[in-house]
Amino acid sequence: MGKTAQILQSLARLIGRNSPALSELKTSRSLLTVFASFIVADKKIAADEIAISFDFVRNAFPDANHAQLGDFLEQAIADRPILSPHLQLLKRSLTKEQKIAFALQLFALIKTEQSDEIPKNSFFEVTTAIGIQKMGGIVVQEMSDIMPPLKRASHVSISQRGQGPRSNLMKAKDLIISAAIGLAA
Repeated sequence: MGKTAQILQSLARLIGRNSPALSELKTSRSLLTVFASFIVADKKIAADEIAISFDFVRNAFPDANHAQLGDFLEQAIADRPILSPHLQLLKRSLTKEQKIAFALQLFALIKTEQSDEIPKNSFFEVTTAIGIQKMGGIVVQEMSDIMPPLKRASHVSISQRGQGPRSNLMKAKDLIISAAIGLAA
């Protein structure tokens, strides 16, 4: 744990409550820990996987110390901590919209992995643990090139005539994610 986190925790104990800054710090650490567990799942750490994770948390908490967020991610990749306490914290601290945006970003991270096998079971464990089990299934259906998209969600497919590349756009509140599917070699 970094010195800043220790100081913030001490201050929270002294005044008898958690400050918003400490709450954001804990939430950002938990988000990065979950992302890190998926980054190391395929035993390869790619720069784009780190960028997806770091950018999401940095955008969710723009006032956070970005160097400290980087330290959190590095520590989570190295230590591989148990996820259950982090998932419980995310379930309590994120709004439904934030949980959906997190699920979209986590699935985008999964799709960037070099492994042929997408750890969908782990993804569903995360979405269930944070309280959006049904939305987890919708995210997989909408974002996966294996499963057909649902017709009723905020979804747009863009493709050229024939069998050219296709893009899926997903929107959750103010976040838009684009996933390129079937790019020609």
